[in-house]
Amino acid sequence: MNTYRNRSDPKRSDATTIIKMISDNKNLTENQMVAEILLFTNAGFETTGYSLATALFLLAKNPEVQQKLQCELLSMEPDERPKSKYLKCVINESMRLLPTGAFGGVRKAGRDFTFQDESGAKIVIPKNAVVVFPFYAQNRDPTIFVEPDLFIPERWETNYDKCNGLHSHFRMAFVIALGNLWPTQNCIVLFLKFWWSASLSWRKKVNWIIF
Repeated sequence: MNTYRNRSDPKRSDATTIIKMISDNKNLTENQMVAEILLFTNAGFETTGYSLATALFLLAKNPEVQQKLQCELLSMEPDERPKSKYLKCVINESMRLLPTGAFGGVRKAGRDFTFQDESGAKIVIPKNAVVVFPFYAQNRDPTIFVEPDLFIPERWETNYDKCNGLHSHFRMAFVIALGNLWPTQNCIVLFLKFWWSASLSWRKKVNWIIF
């Protein structure tokens, strides 16, 4: 933070980074700034690693998807590859199938909620009740996703708005949105840096990935 505050420091960047946004926030104390930076750093590191590993795992087990993605990337100019629509579909689909924080989000109801289930029965969630949103179960709901247990990145090509709108893991709150934005963007960078021209295969008997 001191680097950003010292305008004469040659290491200071003028880019709008998370550290810069936090250090420029006048509503936060010094301790709160440190806590926020540690939260983003730790959460981003773990979620990025997990998201990248699961995406590579699913690509290794689905060679036809791997080949389609590589063909698209190879057909693009290097500086255009981060805009690859199919790459984003692959990452979104891997995060749907094997999500970070699969247990889900936890919220406390701020008021009474009344709604009907599929049979028409009345359900009431009382104020102050703790509500859990299990991402793993929601992401494999057959009423939302056709063939939910299969790795089908194309579902994001043809029906992105519906998938994204019904997929609470991608839209629940500001913190969760950032939690997914960070690993998504990092995965795109890492994919293009280390993997895009490699070939992955899956060894079933020993459960490892071969590059």
